[in-house]
Amino acid sequence: MDQIQLLIVHTQPLIVAGIHALVAHLHHWQVVGQTTHAFDALRFVQNHAVDVVLTEQRLPGLSGVALCAALRKHDTALSLGIIGDLTASEETIALAHGVGIFLTPQVTQRDLGVLAHRLRHHAAQRALFYHAPTQCEALSSGAKHITQRTAAHHEHLLSNRERDVIVLLSHGANNVQIASALTISVHTVKQHISSAMRKCGIHTRHELVRFAARQGWLT
Repeated sequence: MDQIQLLIVHTQPLIVAGIHALVAHLHHWQVVGQTTHAFDALRFVQNHAVDVVLTEQRLPGLSGVALCAALRKHDTALSLGIIGDLTASEETIALAHGVGIFLTPQVTQRDLGVLAHRLRHHAAQRALFYHAPTQCEALSSGAKHITQRTAAHHEHLLSNRERDVIVLLSHGANNVQIASALTISVHTVKQHISSAMRKCGIHTRHELVRFAARQGWLT
């Protein structure tokens, strides 16, 4: 991957100008587009090559979290980032949709350097790789890494048996196979899965496994 193609979605000219200035000092980054509207961002991604989208959370008409959810449906290989503070519910939704870049408005050159290193290192498996916040250092040294707290909170709520079930799910096991491996009933397996999804704010088994993988719970 020669260059990282960046789309900026932000309403504040000073922040946009600052990101442009940072990118100008990183030869492997290129700003390929910028917009202040979520729907323009969706159209841009549909028609141009984009690797990373950095979006403001408080966009007019559509939140950054909602934009990331729509972008994820269009392209599972996109690396998605949100600039700004999120509520607890917004954090959970963002994580569920594969958002792995969380920045304060004071984006630094080091932030982009960390992202560049991780994107280039994982270029061969981009479609499967997300910037799991529990597996890398905080992108901004002074930032409150909200996503780490959220992920740790969810994992703490899970029982040991629920974590065992999620690991087996990630290996492709069905309810009967999980029940046999853990010496429990199929009904109990279903209860553990339902409980884990409820605690993590997840609605399907597939999303639960993806969420667990992004948090590093399966290692």
